[in-house]
Amino acid sequence: AADGDAAAAAAAARGEEGCWVEAPYQFRRALVIDGSLPHVSTTVTAADPPGGRRVLLATNVYDHIVGPRVKDFPIHSDAWKRVLRLNNILSKVMKSAAGGGGG
Repeated sequence: AADGDAAAAAAAARGEEGCWVEAPYQFRRALVIDGSLPHVSTTVTAADPPGGRRVLLATNVYDHIVGPRVKDFPIHSDAWKRVLRLNNILSKVMKSAAGGGGG
């Protein structure tokens, strides 16, 4: 990676706002990331060939400490979605209570 990319990745790892590292689409590319870092997949705006499909295969691997804590909330399950909604509500309430607005 270029020095600028490495610096941006380090800033993102520290949680500094506005420091996202982008991995643009490339045919037959695989990305391996630390899922504990903030990450997002964007909407597909074009496909090659037009009308083509994108396949996303995600694998979550947990150690013996984290695994037992998350086993009842598999990613994207109904239970996980409920916890995510509750977390979002609590975040807004806490931000509002701290005087930061929130929605």
